[in-house]
Amino acid sequence: MSKRTTPGICHCINIRRAANAVTDFYDSVLKPIEITANQYSLMSNIERGQPLSISALAANVGLERTTLARTLKPLFNNGWVEDIAPPGSRDRQLHLTASGLEKLSQARPLWNQAQKKIESTLGADGLRQLQSLLFLLENIQA
Repeated sequence: MSKRTTPGICHCINIRRAANAVTDFYDSVLKPIEITANQYSLMSNIERGQPLSISALAANVGLERTTLARTLKPLFNNGWVEDIAPPGSRDRQLHLTASGLEKLSQARPLWNQAQKKIESTLGADGLRQLQSLLFLLENIQA
């Protein structure tokens, strides 16, 4: 896809395009180890709170439970995340496996590389402004 030279007039589409471009950038940086930015983010959140229920993880990452359940499938299929809840329990307890911890360890330097590229592209002031604006947009009300 060609790069745009001027923003469009629709704020929603401009924000979505920027979000997609940033996600694509992180995905490309993480591609050599076969993990996506979304997977990295979920695994990092699980690591910080493990064991973690799906409800708690959904609240942490701002996803609906059903969307999160679909997004978690590849993590289970790859053996990076497991459910350590007792049999018959109604709520999962997510935990990273040894393989998941290893994948996260491989991904962290690449993630940090992507973070530094975003920081150098925006500069310290630009990054602070972006974070403030994103916070405002995340909390916008109808």
